[in-house]
Amino acid sequence: MQRDRRYGFGSPKATGYEKLIVPGTGAVGFQNLPPPASCGHAIIHIVEAAIRWRADADPTPTFGVRLEEDSYWDMMEYDIDWGIFFQQVRFISLGTQSVLEAQFFD
Repeated sequence: MQRDRRYGFGSPKATGYEKLIVPGTGAVGFQNLPPPASCGHAIIHIVEAAIRWRADADPTPTFGVRLEEDSYWDMMEYDIDWGIFFQQVRFISLGTQSVLEAQFFD
């Protein structure tokens, strides 16, 4: 996608979608990512229970960045490419399970 930094993100093109079930018993990562060059951005909706995430190690119920239930994680900054991050990030539910609804963009 061509980005004109003077005017913001530009015209994002949807490249994939994943509905990830996140258990409260162990960390998981995305399973069906588009290629890194095609998933530099995303919007993720957290459903059913809060989660914690980390990109450098597996999160636990007490360690990691917390995102609340029914919140959105918007990674659409025009000057940051999140493609490699999506391959590394891991999630754990703070309930029995959470669901992440992720829409990816180039």
